[in-house]
Amino acid sequence: MLRLDKNHLEYLPEHFGNMKSLEELSVADNNLRSIPSSVGLLRKLRTLYIDNNLLVELPPEIGSCQNLSLLSAARNRLQHIPSEIGHLANLRVLSLAGNLLINLPVSILNIPSLDAIWLSQSQSKPLLPLNQEIDPETNQHVLTCYLLPQLRSYSGECFF
Repeated sequence: MLRLDKNHLEYLPEHFGNMKSLEELSVADNNLRSIPSSVGLLRKLRTLYIDNNLLVELPPEIGSCQNLSLLSAARNRLQHIPSEIGHLANLRVLSLAGNLLINLPVSILNIPSLDAIWLSQSQSKPLLPLNQEIDPETNQHVLTCYLLPQLRSYSGECFF
């Protein structure tokens, strides 16, 4: 376990992925703008907390974290989730509340063990009905629901 919460971190070094036996990582409440692609080398990682940062995207390599069961990326600036998230066969909880997501990748439907997708702080059920649509901008199949798109208020807080 490695806890680096509330340290005003602005980045994680690329060689961060060399900690191959790491099972739990928490870097919540920092100033991270990105997660290095080497996160994909953390094949034993089971729990990843990256809440309350300044993340605008997750690296596609996150899909290589085959043992990941909890991914908490709430209260960032995420606008989309990489389709590689669908490779996380052991993922049980995905927390994305308080971001700027418009939709979700359809590959999420490939995750057999997913018990919860949290898109809002006030969400009452862990799983919501998701609808498949075509994104008019990318022409890709995506998932939507009544909690998407996530919008920010003028104070910076998320409406949902």
